[in-house]
Amino acid sequence: MKNRLEEMLKSIETSQIKKFLKKTFMKYNNSHNNNNNNNNHNHYNEDPLSNLENINRSNLLHAYYRYIWNSNFSSPIERNLHSGANVIDLGCGSGIWLTELSSEYSNSNFIGIDNNEIFPIEKVSKNLKFIKHNILNGIPFEDNTFDFIHVRFMIKCFSETEWKTLILPEIFRICKPGGWIEIMDSDTNLYNAGPKTEGYNRKTSEILKSLYPLMSKVLNLNQENYARLSKQILEEITKNKTYGKTYRIITQKHL
Repeated sequence: MKNRLEEMLKSIETSQIKKFLKKTFMKYNNSHNNNNNNNNHNHYNEDPLSNLENINRSNLLHAYYRYIWNSNFSSPIERNLHSGANVIDLGCGSGIWLTELSSEYSNSNFIGIDNNEIFPIEKVSKNLKFIKHNILNGIPFEDNTFDFIHVRFMIKCFSETEWKTLILPEIFRICKPGGWIEIMDSDTNLYNAGPKTEGYNRKTSEILKSLYPLMSKVLNLNQENYARLSKQILEEITKNKTYGKTYRIITQKHL
C-alpha cells in the first residue's frame, strides 16, 4: 500500500503538497486499519480490497482538495459550528471530512450517510454518527433538521431528473430556515488538454461510473492498448499543463 501511495504522489510536482497528502493519507489509512483489526470480521462490504481502495481514494482526494481550497468548507457557518450545530454529509464516503470536523467542533453534532459502508463504525467521536442508506429512498430525517448540509463529488452519482425530483427537494426539506447548503464538485471538462486526452475524456464521460472493464469496451481497446493510451494521456497532461476546475456552490435557506 505504501508503494501505491508513493506511485500516486509521483504525479504531484510540489513537494509541499506531497508531504501534506502523504501525512493525511497515512493517518486515516491507519485509523481504518485499527478499526478492522479490533474485530475478527470486516466492517465494510463483501469485497475488502475494493473497499480499501475506495477508502484510500476518498482520503487522498479529501486531502488534495482541502489543500487546494485551504479549508474544509466555504459556507459562513464556522461560528455556528463552534456554538453547536447539526451537520450532515450526504455521500460521506470514508467519513474523513466528518472525522476532521467532529474533532474540531466538539459542540456540534455530525451525521454521515452513504450507501457504501466504507466509513468507520468504531472509535469515532461521540458527536459523530454514520448511517448506511440510499438517499434515493429519501433522507431519513424530519423537516428543518440541519444547520449545514454538505455534498461533495456526488453530481455524477445521480441523473439530472433524480437531482431535480428527489435529491434537491430532500436537501431543502431537511435544511433549517437560515441553514446553509454547500455542494462541491468538479468540472467534467479538461483545460489545455492534448488531442488524445480530449478524445479520451469525451469517451469516458459516457461511462463516468465505470472502471476499466466498461472503459475498455467503450474505447474499443484491449488491456495493452488501454495502458498505452493512459501513459500517453499522462505525458500530455504534464506537457500541456492540463487542469480541471472544482466548484463550491453555497446557498442559504430562507428564514
